[in-house]
Amino acid sequence: MKKAIKNCFEFRETEVPESFFDEVKKLNTSRLQKGWSSAVASISSARSFEEAFTILTKELKEIEGRW
Repeated sequence: MKKAIKNCFEFRETEVPESFFDEVKKLNTSRLQKGWSSAVASISSARSFEEAFTILTKELKEIEGRW
């Protein structure tokens, strides 16, 4: 995940936020939640949005500061 985030920001020619975890936690996730159902509709064992977002933020916290 660390490499993907770094590559994404390099491609966009922008700086990786000092605390990517904090930036993600500030997001209004209502738009993400609305699209989640259709994004995972063909996956029978898909996690709920809330569970997936919790896992994402946990992973981000673990790699925090190691850019």
